[in-house]
Amino acid sequence: YILVQIPQPIDKKDQSEAYNFVKNDLGKDPSIFEITAERLRRAGDKVLKEWHEKQRSGDLLDGGMVNPPDVGFKVFELIDDKYNEFYNKTLNEDSQDDLVSENINDIKETDSMTILSNLMLGSKVTLDSAYETIIKDKLYRIEDKLFILQEFELDINLFEGINAVIVYGRNITNDSFIANLTALVNKDKVIMKS
Repeated sequence: YILVQIPQPIDKKDQSEAYNFVKNDLGKDPSIFEITAERLRRAGDKVLKEWHEKQRSGDLLDGGMVNPPDVGFKVFELIDDKYNEFYNKTLNEDSQDDLVSENINDIKETDSMTILSNLMLGSKVTLDSAYETIIKDKLYRIEDKLFILQEFELDINLFEGINAVIVYGRNITNDSFIANLTALVNKDKVIMKS
């Protein structure tokens, strides 16, 4: 399921016990989100403990689960897209000083998991899908799709059984990379995203 929790700050004065717990025990910024995440962790630990106890006692032998239940969760945060802020402005909206002050390098350093998550959503792949890291920060596989985040040395073997190649175009600076990619893969399978 999807749980949405606003990171509302905990009032230090009115909720001092919760505030101190998150700040001191968890070592995090005191917010309702952190309490929610900790509750989920503890609930998962409890489920696993009960499963292990049942496994040790033999209660799971008759049709019980062989593997422990998945109690993990992923946290996603909505953030402003620096690329869209920069690239979606028209030239008449920016002064020369604005253009010089924009730091393209900061924008390019968006972390790979954020880019991969956005590509997954844009490709109608659910965020709970398992992915395989083929080349860290550059190439990921999810089922029959490859997600290319940056350029790398192409190898024909990477494309066996692949029905779509999703390329994050903003990080591709070498035109020959795309030309070589479309030579290896049917060009109809290559999807450019930015």
